[in-house]
Amino acid sequence: MPFAGSKPVFRTLGEVCELSNMTKEEREGYEYSKKIIWDNYAVAMTQRREGREEGRKEGRKEGRKEDAIRMKAKGLSIEDICDITELSYDEVKEL
Repeated sequence: MPFAGSKPVFRTLGEVCELSNMTKEEREGYEYSKKIIWDNYAVAMTQRREGREEGRKEGRKEGRKEDAIRMKAKGLSIEDICDITELSYDEVKEL
């Protein structure tokens, strides 16, 4: 039935029809497999969000390091650079 797969509403309707013909055990198995799919999706989205947050943090830190390099080149003291960039003394000293 190629038409049934062409629109989401018909796919959903097809699922409902299939569900109504299932035994209780088949329906429970189906619902359990759908739960696993949604759980996996939720985990993937959480990991994606956390990865973005981590990437942003790393990007901000790299930006502060670049700023510290420019400040150091302008002759600012390491202590002042640490205060401005919130980098540690050792991090600024290594730049």
